[in-house]
Amino acid sequence: MEDYIRVTGVGGGTVQLAMSENAADAVWHILAELDSVLAEARQDPPPRRLRLPDKRLFPDAYDSAAENAAFRERHGTRMREELGAALERVLEAWPEQPWLTLDSAAVRDWMVVLAHAQTSYLRKPRWRASVGTSKRDNDVKVAWLRTLQACVAAATLAPPGMPVVLDV
Repeated sequence: MEDYIRVTGVGGGTVQLAMSENAADAVWHILAELDSVLAEARQDPPPRRLRLPDKRLFPDAYDSAAENAAFRERHGTRMREELGAALERVLEAWPEQPWLTLDSAAVRDWMVVLAHAQTSYLRKPRWRASVGTSKRDNDVKVAWLRTLQACVAAATLAPPGMPVVLDV
């Protein structure tokens, strides 16, 4: 049996997401890993060095390194909190079965989470990284996340009932 992810638009920005059990398990595991990494920053006191610092999580806002550092100093905590809240909503809303319906707010949460989940597996920030076709575990995870993100985006724009399918 092949693994699959099928995302079907139902209109109004709502999509239905169906996955093989193995694909659902893999995506759940990746998101649970992200949750674990983000939890580091919520420790009291947080570790001196985070495995996923704001510099890797969030793109540069300015051309200047100093301005980027100041921006992250001002907004990094809040952006990290928003990412954590979106991830929490995704994980809490995920039913016990490998299919679910995402309304437009849930689609937004999934898009945010899928984009940021890639960061854990890349050596460079995701907006500068290219993922090859290697079978390296991290490359495979990033490829799945990017493809799932693209499928969710495509399904929100596709005519209702037209599935966007990822077969692997």
